[in-house]
Amino acid sequence: NTPIFVFDVGGKISNANRLIMGEATHAVILVKDETEVAPWEELCKSLGLSVVAIIHSDYEGVEDVISQETPILRGTVHRLKRGEDVSVRPMIRALAGVLVGLVSGESKNG
Repeated sequence: NTPIFVFDVGGKISNANRLIMGEATHAVILVKDETEVAPWEELCKSLGLSVVAIIHSDYEGVEDVISQETPILRGTVHRLKRGEDVSVRPMIRALAGVLVGLVSGESKNG
């Protein structure tokens, strides 16, 4: 019964996003390219956010890949398309499990 608020800051590091993210406790980094991860990790660290997942979006991919589950969920999610139900995909289900674990206090990610 604990609320969880999830928001998307749009993929760009900005002062407005720093302000929004400053109210958060945890972060999921979703990027198209590996080179985008480090700047987001640095921002999260500077804001005191615990990164619980680093996920690469592979639009051309044909399947999700979970390469690591702890201490941070890592892998790829394929073909994210607005309006499409992706709730049964492995990475989406794994991420949901991480988020539910945060709410229930079962997370090993901080």
